[in-house]
Amino acid sequence: MSYRLILHYFGNILILLALILWIPLAFTLLDGRDTFAFFSAIIITAIVGLALRTFKPEGKFGRREGFIIVGIGWMILVAFGALPLYFSGSVPTYTDAYFEIMSGFTTSGATVIADVEVLGRGILFWRSFTPWLGGMGIILLSLAVFSMMGIGGGAS
Repeated sequence: MSYRLILHYFGNILILLALILWIPLAFTLLDGRDTFAFFSAIIITAIVGLALRTFKPEGKFGRREGFIIVGIGWMILVAFGALPLYFSGSVPTYTDAYFEIMSGFTTSGATVIADVEVLGRGILFWRSFTPWLGGMGIILLSLAVFSMMGIGGGAS
């Protein structure tokens, strides 16, 4: 198993998340709320992502590495995606923020926030955007797994 390859891909995931977080940041600029929360989350996510990308990939990308990257990468994505909610004070604990974003990425729709109307535009957009990202992630994961198994009409 190539741990350096796995860490490198985790870095790629975090850099992609840092880039995606710029979209809700634009909404925070409309009402001036939670801007620091998104800037902080972007900086932390980008720094950790760049640090992980310093691990030069060695070895072959196999099924084992793929399963680890998808499984643990999903949890890492949620862990860093929860930072804006926690930093903004929209939820009282980091655990609640993790639950909220995991709910979004898994498209389950569960929430711990009693009154969503009081949240800023950036946080509201981020909460609304995570199910879309999660849905797209499930579609891409399904296509990747099906093509590995030789199922479907996709190119292998």
